[in-house]
Amino acid sequence: MCAVDLNAVTRSLDLACKILSPPIAGAIMTYGSRLVSAIVIAAWNIVSLIAEYTILSHVYRLVPALSVKQSTTITGWLA
Repeated sequence: MCAVDLNAVTRSLDLACKILSPPIAGAIMTYGSRLVSAIVIAAWNIVSLIAEYTILSHVYRLVPALSVKQSTTITGWLA
């Protein structure tokens, strides 16, 4: 899969989540109690946090260039 295809798939997934998440959250809040809604949303956030951290750490280990700190130099009249 090339970068353009991956970008298109990622964008489609992002847009689908932006469209589907408000109705799903609204349904959970409408048909469940406030406590159930809070627990479901908190659990979803925790699962998402774990997934994002795992993926970020995997990418960080796969790309060694990310661990190299780039030096920044200030040039121009402010220096």
